[in-house]
Amino acid sequence: MAVNLRGRLHSLELSSYLGNVVTALQVPLPPNRLSCECEMKHDDLQKVAQVASFIRQQVTSIDEQFVWQLIESKRVPDASAFTPSPFLALVSSWRHMKTHSVDFGPILGHIDTFEMDMPPFINSSVIMPQHMTKDPVWEVNITLANNSSFDTLVKSSLFYLVGESSVHTASGCSIL
Repeated sequence: MAVNLRGRLHSLELSSYLGNVVTALQVPLPPNRLSCECEMKHDDLQKVAQVASFIRQQVTSIDEQFVWQLIESKRVPDASAFTPSPFLALVSSWRHMKTHSVDFGPILGHIDTFEMDMPPFINSSVIMPQHMTKDPVWEVNITLANNSSFDTLVKSSLFYLVGESSVHTASGCSIL
């Protein structure tokens, strides 16, 4: 999961820095040991809640000390311990970005749509920036390895597809 580090470095003023200040966060999940002590009717929903809890714990554990250790690790000759290993799934949230509030004046106006200008990673999800409407919807770009994965996702009772703008490529299927 990509984590925005700007708000975690309180000792530096990064508001005018235009570059990325993110890191990849790995959240190992023990798939066969997921359990939930809550009273939900669906096992799948319990597992999703527990995965969300694992991710939340990892994200909230990142503090300024962690960021400085990460920066310092880049100076180490063998930084392989800090290099993320391949992932099964990638989740990134761009929800906090104020993209749709940018105003280019009376002729161009506000940004209406925001597209990802990068090739999608297989088995990835990107939560897109929030629209500036009264009740903004959640847009998520999901890229899957193949169409059968898409069919399985759509059939899940935990998934509700409002609209689909699908792009099929040789490397996979994207749901925008």
